[in-house]
Amino acid sequence: MSDPSLRSRTVQTLRPKPGLALEPSLSVASAAKKMMAAGTDCALIVSESGELRGIFTDTDATRK
Repeated sequence: MSDPSLRSRTVQTLRPKPGLALEPSLSVASAAKKMMAAGTDCALIVSESGELRGIFTDTDATRK
């Protein structure tokens, strides 16, 4: 990181959108539709117990 301001900035200052959480049982097509509707290019895959299982991205949907 060559920009000193990046070291002191927090993620909160970027004002990220709330994360989109999806269940692992969704089809790839359904997950992609939900991501499109939410205007995001990624989703957190979360189990019923709330455990993070992974991150699904638009690249995953198109390249795998």
